[in-house]
Amino acid sequence: MNWRMLENIKSFVAWAISPLVISISLQILGWSLFFWRSKTMTPRRRRIALFFLMGSLVILFLGSLPVLSFERNRAREYIYVPLDPESGLDANRPVLVLVLGTGFNPDPWLPPNSRVSSGQHARFLEGLRIYRSRPEGEARLLVSVANNEAKPEEKE
Repeated sequence: MNWRMLENIKSFVAWAISPLVISISLQILGWSLFFWRSKTMTPRRRRIALFFLMGSLVILFLGSLPVLSFERNRAREYIYVPLDPESGLDANRPVLVLVLGTGFNPDPWLPPNSRVSSGQHARFLEGLRIYRSRPEGEARLLVSVANNEAKPEEKE
């Protein structure tokens, strides 16, 4: 199994477990049960259809709460205290500052600073702060870019 296939599976699973997708799927199922052969609607089938419709609304409501929303999860990027280079690093050893990529859009119509996510900007600035805190020649800065489809020259 290659990495591109795993990325596609990961993207599909992330899409499929989205509260909005689950809610819309339950709405479609509920309305289909409700209107399919509606002349022969039994009370049991009506209850099942209403169960799916109400469940979709509950899932949509719970998915919109701040505990589960994107904004709440994005805030976790900034919960850690910044590293103090004076006390947190050994002064006698060289440092490799590694900034992990969080997303890259190689669209040539976007300006360069809009091609990376806000999380990538924050990580890069923190890495640059640590890099600049060391005397010249004692630190190296390595930045990765997360996009398998982008060409190497687009990532530079």
